[in-house]
Amino acid sequence: MMDQQQQHDDHGGGDDDDDQEQESSSEETSTRNTPTLYLAFNDTNPYNANLKEGETSFCPYATCHNSPICGPCNQRFIFIAASGRSGSTSLLYMINSLPNVRLSGENNGELNVASLVESNLMSHKKFRPGKSWKGAWLHNAIPEQALACPIQHIFKTINPPDMDTSMQVNRNTPLSLFDPSVILGLKTIRLFELNSVKLTPKEASDFFKRNFPCSKVIVNIRCNVTAQVISREHLQWEEPNATDSTALQDINQELKEFAQWLGPEMGKLIQMEDWTTNVTVMNQVVEWLGFKECAFNAILHENKNASYKRDRATRPSLGPRCRAP
Repeated sequence: MMDQQQQHDDHGGGDDDDDQEQESSSEETSTRNTPTLYLAFNDTNPYNANLKEGETSFCPYATCHNSPICGPCNQRFIFIAASGRSGSTSLLYMINSLPNVRLSGENNGELNVASLVESNLMSHKKFRPGKSWKGAWLHNAIPEQALACPIQHIFKTINPPDMDTSMQVNRNTPLSLFDPSVILGLKTIRLFELNSVKLTPKEASDFFKRNFPCSKVIVNIRCNVTAQVISREHLQWEEPNATDSTALQDINQELKEFAQWLGPEMGKLIQMEDWTTNVTVMNQVVEWLGFKECAFNAILHENKNASYKRDRATRPSLGPRCRAP
């Protein structure tokens, strides 16, 4: 156990000299390596347990440090990470047409902001998982990965079910009964930088693995940055470096590195020029997501001709036997 002066030196002091780090006495350390759903602290991936013959897990790679206050892997997610004017809205609507899926659109870079919620606390030694403190920084031991649930809840809150479903909820039939197995998610073109907050591809990957461990991320780039710049100029984008082709190339490189850090099971890199001209590429994405007997017969083209217009002419079908993982 560190003495008071050491803590003061490590953490900054002022009137905090009486703070004391407390070793966790929870059963977390004694049960962490026992894979069972019935222990208060365990590493069980709920989507790896009780698989029937022929079934596959949605996220076999997920690290799940479960505790009484958070099961970080209970909710499944699909994310679309891209740059602006790269077909991300078309991807959003096509993925949303898959069964049991509800993705929301842009959210002003909230993923980037949410990373600050975690880093503001966990970068401070007084909030290391499994440690409790006395004194001015008083708190009990915080279980590892416990912040994943409140961070996930932010994105559940801004992506609610439709009003018909919400109207059926009451004290006897909570929302969890109507919305238990839906795969949630969003698309974002503002992952790495928002205002003064900058994430590296590695930092973004680590953030996803900790806080959305049971997720899959479609990483989409547009190789023809010249055409992308023209599309942005037509719409008079006012964001910094919006029409700088070198900046767009840098974003593409960051997205590629992000996909690499995620790994092939959790992240899939695709190019707009491929999937918009070949529906087979899109169907490979659907198969990678784990959907069974689902195949698009056409590609949506939202925001066509450098606009924000919906594609109301194309009616993609997935086939009658399509089912969710």
